[in-house]
Amino acid sequence: MTNDTVEAFRDSARDFLSRADTITRLRALRSSAEGFDRQAWQSIANAGWPAVLVSEQDGGLGLGLREMSAIAEEVGQHLLPEPYIASAVQATVALARSPQSALRALLLEQLCTGELIAGLAWQEQLGQLRCEHIETTAQKSGDGYKLNGTKCFVLPGPGADGWLVLAVEGTTPILAWLPQDTAGVGCSEQRCVDGSVMYTLVLKDVMVATSHVLATGPMVTIAVNEANDFARIIQSAELLGVMRRALAVTLEY
Repeated sequence: MTNDTVEAFRDSARDFLSRADTITRLRALRSSAEGFDRQAWQSIANAGWPAVLVSEQDGGLGLGLREMSAIAEEVGQHLLPEPYIASAVQATVALARSPQSALRALLLEQLCTGELIAGLAWQEQLGQLRCEHIETTAQKSGDGYKLNGTKCFVLPGPGADGWLVLAVEGTTPILAWLPQDTAGVGCSEQRCVDGSVMYTLVLKDVMVATSHVLATGPMVTIAVNEANDFARIIQSAELLGVMRRALAVTLEY
């Protein structure tokens, strides 16, 4: 992509985000159960943001970090409450890096169209940066797996349609799709200072069908670590936008 193309994405995001009073909307959403607006997310999907990091072969735009970071800077300047990074970056990249399957194709399509909002449930303790040491277990049980463990700092929390959950069968990592209404999933909320709501997921004998296992083995670790790396880079771009907005407000004052 050329610099002109990246700037076109930036300008488009700025125009889209400037149409609403985001501060007023953010304050109103702080008292809502989800902390974000599903209708606004659909508008974001219509603008193509969740499809940026999905390949053209998978129905996306086949773009990269430069375009997504340009959008993220504008997101930071306008304080968007919707789960841009958690769903459109972190969960999407982890899914896109998983092997081909009917479920993967369906979930990617739904992410791109805005029909689906998903998160990546991988972290288990404060300060954990890599996913090589996971305690959530996956035990073979009938035609599937039984999951037990706890996932912390899960975004999005309420309002998510489901999560990609990282677990281990013995020493083999697996990545499974867990719809939000799956039996045995306990959810406790933690509201963040920005108004978003994180979940702690407690998995107790949660049954996951084999058809919901997206990946196994070393590729799981690669996919999750890459998803986290993408999220950190784009989070940095968003924070740059926050700082620029803070500077502008200070100078105006």
